[in-house]
Parts: sequence; C-alpha cells; structure tokens
Amino acid sequence: MADQRKGSLPEPTVVPPPEIVTPSRPKVSLVVNVLQARNLVAAKGEAAPVNSAARINFLADAAADSELVKDNKNPTYNFSRTFEREFSEAVANELLNNPLRVSVLEGSGKSQAVLGTATIDLEALFDIGKTGNW
Repeated sequence: MADQRKGSLPEPTVVPPPEIVTPSRPKVSLVVNVLQARNLVAAKGEAAPVNSAARINFLADAAADSELVKDNKNPTYNFSRTFEREFSEAVANELLNNPLRVSVLEGSGKSQAVLGTATIDLEALFDIGKTGNW
C-alpha cells in the first residue's frame, strides 16, 4: 500500500481518452474492364498501322490510360479501373448524373487522336430490373 501521509494525494490514475467511433458508410465500387477493340482504322487510313490505348474517364478522377498496343487493328487491352466511394445520397446523384466514358486513342503523348468514344449512362445500374442488360 502506498504511503499516504497527511496532506499527500494518491497517485493519479491515467484514464485513456474515449474512443471516437465514426460510423462507416458502405462503400460502392464500380469496376470498369476494357477488354479489346476490333477493326480499328488509323487516322491516316486503312493501310496505316494502328498504335492504340484505351482511356477511362469517370467522375472527377484523373483519366486512366491502358498500355499502348502497337501495330494492331484488333488490340487486346485487358485494362481495368476501379472507382470507389463511400455511399451517400450525394454519391448516388454523382453516379446518376455523370456518364462513364471509354475512348480508344491512337498514338501516345501529345500526338494522340481519338478513334472512338463510348458514353455509358449508369442510371440502369440503379434499376433492379435493368441490370440484366449489362
């Protein structure tokens, strides 16, 4: 037992601060896979070789490009990008109001030309009956 003389206080007990627990929101993930392109034609014409890459644009995230596939009119990209957010009403609105864009680009660096772009409306993902179309 500790020596408790008159006028002395017991040794203080250290109490850890309360743990702050923030409720976590479920995350929503969208995985976009660009597998391949077919029958590409170079900007210079059908006889020219095609060096191409796939690009994915979505939300405010920076565009993501696949590796350049050289001299191939039927390239296989096998390129994937995942977009992940904590789910909220604001995120749902963002997903509904911003289409996904997938482009095929010819060339690299500053000399890129867009060979084609697909714009995909994601509203169908929120309609249970329509997801079978994907």
